[in-house]
Amino acid sequence: MVKRLLFCFLLISSFVGFSINNASANHLPGANITWTCNPSNPLEYTITLELYRLCPGTLGSFMNNVTTITNSCGFTNPSTPRWTHVGTPIDVNQLCPSATSNCGAGSDPGVWLFTYVLSAGWPDTTLTLPGDCDNWKIEFEFCCRNGPTNLWTNTPGNFGLNMIGASATLNTLTAPCNNSPTVTSGAIPYACAGIDFNYCIATQDIEGDSVAFAMVLPEGTFVGSPITHFAPYTAAVPLTGFVLDPVTGCFTFNEPTVGNYVVAIQVNSYDSIGQLISSFPYDFQVIVLACTNAPPTNPVSGITNFTGAGTQIDSNTFEACFGDTVCFDVVFQDADAGDTLTIVQDGTTVLPNSTFTQTGINPITGTFCWVAQPGYLGNVMTFTANDNACPIVGITSFAVDFEIGDGVYTGPDQIICGSQTAQLEAFGASSYTWTPTATLSCSNCPNPIASPSVTTTYTVTGNLSGICPNVSTVTVSVLAALTSSLSTSICQGDSSLIGGVYQNSSGVYNDTLTSIGGCDSVVVTTLSVNPTYLIPQVQSICEGDSILVDSTYYSATGIYDDTLSSSLGCDSIIRVTLTVNPAYVTPETINVCTGDSVSIGGVYYSTSGEYDDTLSTTLGCDSIIRVTLTVASQFVLNFSSSICSGDSSYIGGSYQTTSGIYTDSLIASGGCDSIRITNLTVGATNSSSADTSLCFGDSILLNGAYQTTTGLYVDSFLNVENCDSVVTTNLTVSSPLSVQMSNDTTIMSGATAILTASGGTTYSWSTGQAGSSISVSPTTTTSYWVNVSDSLGCINNAQVTVTVLPEEYAVYVPNVFSISSENLEHNRLYVYGRGVESLELKIYNRWGGNVYETNDASAATRSDGQCCSYGIGWDGTYKQTGEPLNSAVFAYTLAGFFSNGTEFYESGNITLTK
Repeated sequence: MVKRLLFCFLLISSFVGFSINNASANHLPGANITWTCNPSNPLEYTITLELYRLCPGTLGSFMNNVTTITNSCGFTNPSTPRWTHVGTPIDVNQLCPSATSNCGAGSDPGVWLFTYVLSAGWPDTTLTLPGDCDNWKIEFEFCCRNGPTNLWTNTPGNFGLNMIGASATLNTLTAPCNNSPTVTSGAIPYACAGIDFNYCIATQDIEGDSVAFAMVLPEGTFVGSPITHFAPYTAAVPLTGFVLDPVTGCFTFNEPTVGNYVVAIQVNSYDSIGQLISSFPYDFQVIVLACTNAPPTNPVSGITNFTGAGTQIDSNTFEACFGDTVCFDVVFQDADAGDTLTIVQDGTTVLPNSTFTQTGINPITGTFCWVAQPGYLGNVMTFTANDNACPIVGITSFAVDFEIGDGVYTGPDQIICGSQTAQLEAFGASSYTWTPTATLSCSNCPNPIASPSVTTTYTVTGNLSGICPNVSTVTVSVLAALTSSLSTSICQGDSSLIGGVYQNSSGVYNDTLTSIGGCDSVVVTTLSVNPTYLIPQVQSICEGDSILVDSTYYSATGIYDDTLSSSLGCDSIIRVTLTVNPAYVTPETINVCTGDSVSIGGVYYSTSGEYDDTLSTTLGCDSIIRVTLTVASQFVLNFSSSICSGDSSYIGGSYQTTSGIYTDSLIASGGCDSIRITNLTVGATNSSSADTSLCFGDSILLNGAYQTTTGLYVDSFLNVENCDSVVTTNLTVSSPLSVQMSNDTTIMSGATAILTASGGTTYSWSTGQAGSSISVSPTTTTSYWVNVSDSLGCINNAQVTVTVLPEEYAVYVPNVFSISSENLEHNRLYVYGRGVESLELKIYNRWGGNVYETNDASAATRSDGQCCSYGIGWDGTYKQTGEPLNSAVFAYTLAGFFSNGTEFYESGNITLTK
């Protein structure tokens, strides 16, 4: 027998810009009926209606709408059935995770899935048929469809065409107690208008029956009556360019018009010999939106990287036998490189013990592997990949067809322990022969019980012919129980965990564990409990003494343990009961003056202190009279005191105003003399004056403030004797130092200029020269500075610029200019030179921002009659807008050509001052 297994890979991407037509009362975009059978009662079925409703809105808990159950075998049909809602509605929208549908608090489109079961009445949820028949038919209708674009609905006199119908046909005589296939793909797919769209109806069947697909007319009113389509749409072509693959259930289309398109695909189920056992129409809508998102593309080369014992037939088909391992890759990609794709699949549920992994994000590679074996659930598996776009995801589908030849298959090897048995089982053939037979319960059955005493390999041979193996082997490994022994000992009062229980008495204990092979492993433990020893002792000491017990000194009454170790390693304890007898101390206080004494314990004492007179109690401990003796001294206290001239201090019974030593005699609290000697110092006050001078613009701190003007200022301080000291300062502030400087001058290159300055006594030039007059011979225009100081050390400075006229072809830019200069050629920045044909000057601030640029090469004669200055000059504002710039250093570049065709370029810094 050959089974056809189909893998559909669905890749989901985003739709944007959507609208949905909700024109009908209940907005129902889909419905279908499926069923399961109770094997304990083969005529009892759970018949399920899945009804889809666009959000927002709801459906009732019960439905008594037109529902009929008929048969062609003469059985009495179940009467007055009704549908009962079970579970809670599920929002089956196709939104991205971050979007919220209008089934809740959101605004994006959602779809409720309501599930109902058919019964003769509440509280039953099952329906029992009176007998098996090959034409049990269940039909249902309800109002109303969700405004279809491609159907005749709501036309005059044909209101019922707007109804939605669902039906199912069960051939229970051919296939008693059979379960229907179920559709596992998305409920209501969305597509973009004018873009190719691929989609697969993926199914599962728990018996592994084969499934095929066919286009039918959708059902409406009058139970089972079909609804026709608007031209050019038909049942076979419900959307433009619609093509269905009847084997895989996949279809394609490219619909240019936005709308809600009803599609009805009949799902037919066949048994292993090709007999039709059931069918139902899967009625749903495809929502076509006005959007531009193109779905990802199907794998260009189909399945790739195929490995294993199977055989690849074409780009999406391969064959395999039971026991064969097959692996392959499918690769999807999206034209939108920013999409992140992930694949969610049900192949590992549909095919037992299969695996699926995925790598990458776009493109994404899915790798599927399976060892072919019995127990697969039908012939359609769905692999769905989602991207990260929003709000509605798009879909593309890819089908892989498996053709599974059964062969003979015995499943995996088994392990048993000792005398246990193993249940063997063979699949794929109709008769079997097992060897060796000695330890088997039967040799010609499909599922013998094996009872080997040693590890044995069993071979089974079937009655098959064809490409798949007719012989299979299974090994039953027999593991023996393990027993080990150990001895351990504890001390009295301790315990040991053996067999999950803490044991504290000597004995033999068994602990049963499970070995790595799953068999019993018994540990036999012989436990010995060794004794501990307790030796009592009684000791007494006097208060204040101590005794050493176990490395610790104790001085209080109590019981103390000194713990040692016996020869067996257990405790040997010496327990000491300690009694501390009291010692008595009687305090006494005695006061005497210096020169007196007192007798304590037969000894005379004349200095302060504590002295003991020690006696003995009846228990042999001390009884002490403790005397605190205080010898009050004749106190002589020396003090120093100081006052300022004009003040006084009360000493010796009168006010003193002169320096000297004064004595006061007092009586101390102890009744002895106390003498106070005071050394009095009378400090003098003084005053002084000072003359000082300042340069104009400087300041000095006088009278608590910085002074800048001529005048008398008084400051009061404390002298070394802590008395007043007054300083009067006569401050003289000089007039500003005026510097006279020679005028700016112009020389020819190679000439010398004489620079002069006056108004001070010393002169220091920026050239390093000194004196009121210097000579300079610059090669380029240069500014010179001079610092001038007068006889008081006051300083001022001045500047002069020497302009050097270039040769016949030359160009230069001054390195400094002042916008406040009265010289009209110094308050703007000009380009100077000779023979300049064209130029481009650019000036930048320290952040690289352009503040001025010009290509004005118009020449003008300078004020000194020399040639030339070029352009109108920079006035120091931002791009000549009148917005002044702060004093700063700017960078410049200058490029151009001389009239003889020679190119020039220079760059440097310019200082702008105000």
